[in-house]
Amino acid sequence: MEVGSNLKLAGLAYADDIVNINRNSEDAQNILDSLCRYALLIGLKINRSKTEYMTVPSDLEHNSILLDGQRINKADDFIYLGAKIFNSESDFVSRRAKAWVALRKVKKILSSHDEALKMRIFHSLIETVLLYGCESYAVSKSFARRVDQAHSALLRATLGVKWNDKITNNELYNSVKCLRGSQIVQNRRLRHFGHICRHPSEIVAGAILSTNASAKFRVGGHRRVTCYERTIENDVMMMQCNINDVTNRDLWREHINKLYMSLYPPD
Repeated sequence: MEVGSNLKLAGLAYADDIVNINRNSEDAQNILDSLCRYALLIGLKINRSKTEYMTVPSDLEHNSILLDGQRINKADDFIYLGAKIFNSESDFVSRRAKAWVALRKVKKILSSHDEALKMRIFHSLIETVLLYGCESYAVSKSFARRVDQAHSALLRATLGVKWNDKITNNELYNSVKCLRGSQIVQNRRLRHFGHICRHPSEIVAGAILSTNASAKFRVGGHRRVTCYERTIENDVMMMQCNINDVTNRDLWREHINKLYMSLYPPD
């Protein structure tokens, strides 16, 4: 995959988690064969049951990918470093389920009447699971509502707030001075965007961010697809600032902080 003006991204690697990125199945097969050969030289063997491939779009015509002469499984999505990579919404569904599991594990501790303790547990053990990797989410209005619904439901369960207590979400968030889920996602996304934009031009992450997508996806109908770039454009409009301010770290953070200072001003 070409990124920037003079860089090509052939894969991602973190320890033994490796992703190869290719334009066609023939190149993918050649890279996999080479990887197998070099791995054997140092006594390593690729596990076929843990090796999968996917295509974008999913119905793209291609040849089967073989490992040790046998076909490997074709997946519709896969997890890399704890996050599903195909789209933001499928990843969030997985994160939401894991957040409820995390909450149930600390259920006994949450029987305490100490609200401050409950909030520390919520932020450190539950919210972090729900919003892991959210910096890269492309967020539509409907998706933002789903994030807020999941976040508020988990917060209510943490604090022991029941439906018959008749406490609105506005009252709940104002009482604990906590940002809503979609606001946290936006805050992290903007900070991460600024961090990547200020990378030197030779750093791959910055080159990827500045690369225009060339693939043509069949989405059907006339629905406007929400992408990361469009999400950032909407964020900048909300901040009422110039996108070029991102190069100034202090100024960019000042713009971000102004979004939420009016909601929960410091005491």
